[in-house]
Amino acid sequence: QLLDDALMKEGFDAIAAVYTAQLRACVPSDDLGRFRYAQALNIVEGVKAHLMSIIANGELTARQSAEFRRPTPTERVARLF
Repeated sequence: QLLDDALMKEGFDAIAAVYTAQLRACVPSDDLGRFRYAQALNIVEGVKAHLMSIIANGELTARQSAEFRRPTPTERVARLF
């Protein structure tokens, strides 16, 4: 839900837009400049994907941990006696 947040999405979009504009503004002979802006765009996408992965794994872990803590039917019956 963090990456669904409007401000987070706007931030990633703004960074990508700046790098894309700079990439397009590079003169054709500036191979290193174009490479670095393209690399920066890839890094931004990588960070975004990494955050999504961490969030997804955290949600899965939280669900599994909640299920682990949930008493089994046998334990629930044992509490009655």
